Amino acid sequence: MILLLACLLSLAALSGVLVYQRSRKLERFERLVASFMPILATLLAVEVFVKILTEPLETWNDVRLARTFALFNGTKLYPGANVNTPIVGTLHTPMSHILFWPATLAKAPVCAIYIGSVTAFVLVFAPILWLHLQPCLAGARSVLLSSYALLTCGYVVLQGSPEGGMRYCAFHIHTDAAAICFATIAAGLIYQAKSSPRWGRLWSSSLFAILSLCSKQTMAPFLLALCAFLLLAYGMRAALRYLSCLLASGVVVSSVLAALFWPPKDVFFNIATLASHRPWVPGQLSLVSQELNQEVLPVAFSLLLYVLYWYFYDHGPSEGWRTLFSTQQWLVFPLIGVLLFPVCVKARLTVGGDSNHVGACCFFLMLGVTLGISQFMNDETSSGAKAAASKLFATALIVVSLPGVVTVISHSIHIQRARTSSVSLAYAYALKYPGRAYFPWNPLAEFFAQHRFYHFDSALQDREFAGYGISRAQYTSGIPSDFALVAFPRDEPISRALQDYLSGWQQVNDPELPGWIVFQRPPAAPRNPR
Repeated sequence: MILLLACLLSLAALSGVLVYQRSRKLERFERLVASFMPILATLLAVEVFVKILTEPLETWNDVRLARTFALFNGTKLYPGANVNTPIVGTLHTPMSHILFWPATLAKAPVCAIYIGSVTAFVLVFAPILWLHLQPCLAGARSVLLSSYALLTCGYVVLQGSPEGGMRYCAFHIHTDAAAICFATIAAGLIYQAKSSPRWGRLWSSSLFAILSLCSKQTMAPFLLALCAFLLLAYGMRAALRYLSCLLASGVVVSSVLAALFWPPKDVFFNIATLASHRPWVPGQLSLVSQELNQEVLPVAFSLLLYVLYWYFYDHGPSEGWRTLFSTQQWLVFPLIGVLLFPVCVKARLTVGGDSNHVGACCFFLMLGVTLGISQFMNDETSSGAKAAASKLFATALIVVSLPGVVTVISHSIHIQRARTSSVSLAYAYALKYPGRAYFPWNPLAEFFAQHRFYHFDSALQDREFAGYGISRAQYTSGIPSDFALVAFPRDEPISRALQDYLSGWQQVNDPELPGWIVFQRPPAAPRNPR
């Protein structure tokens, strides 16, 4: 792997030298940018590749992708409060589970996770590509500058710690990718309007905005952000038009989803009752502060510098905030990030919250900055000082983000060599010993081996956190009827229902499941009635 990386970087460096020699018509700084872009693009592509290779090591990818398989194999995704069937429940609305359907074409669980991770990456980065390369029709120089802004965006998204929030959203199999994708398209349609958007654009944007909300409930402030931007940029009439489009789109989409996932009371129980009754986790504020320092500081600094520049130098005495928002449409994305911030931080501080919540609001702040940089670099009417400053901003953001990208490449190569994914171990074991073990944290491996779903232990924990634990009879109705072992990775917690069920079982070591916690049924223990 290291040798291959060295060869790729050498080829990229050679390409950069050739680009520098053949771009004599460009300014000196732009020639340097063009010559370094092959190396920067290669590093970014390598990071994407090795990060996807490590995704099977994340147990949650197994659990979340299994819900897509359950959905497309007729298993009820939203079981009610008192059911006697396997509980695979999700706290999220169904759109994201639907969008990961390409993974159902896989023939093995690890391949399915690879496909799911690639799907998440495409969902996040395809709208970014669309927005940044829009000015490329203006000529070769615009292609270069827009591509440089796109690379800047990629580096900022993929900077930080190996499991940073924006990187989490871009690679992990979760609702974030779908929610970000739809939200970016919805805001992008408004961003691309050069004046007050017409009805057709408002309808299209509102549909994608509702689909974003139907992917993740915490995107609700996003709808408010779009209305607020239209109010600030184009006035009350534009905001009211958009609000009416949102209401109509909401009725249509919710009617379709209600028909597909009947009865609606069970859906509401999972995505509203269970999702809203999650306790706070003490001591998380310091962790949130650390995540913000890693991801949002470079972007916030750039935004602050631009606003100060506009306020003191770039606007006339008669120009107010409406001029700012109507001429700098990229500000719709930072506005989204700001309004998402309180909800995302609250979600991060509750049980089950992770860095993806902070990453979602940071993503929109970052996207606004790089689109603003692209606009300033491509705007022929702007001053030379502003265009030069924008190029320096882009370069500074890449320089700040570069160590994080290199760190992630090194970290990903190391752990990919050092660890074996739990889904691989569970799948191999289930194929070798059919029906012998129950894997409550590896439902995808069980499905590929046995073509059945049992209780997802994480779904049982969601119910217990909200005060809706299940009875022993409900538990035994959703697990295998005849098995000798229960096995799960050492780092994963288990539900109270499973703890009670394992009372009296003996913990053993199984050499084919190294590092796992394995319980063996005692000889006198009765089999599960089915």
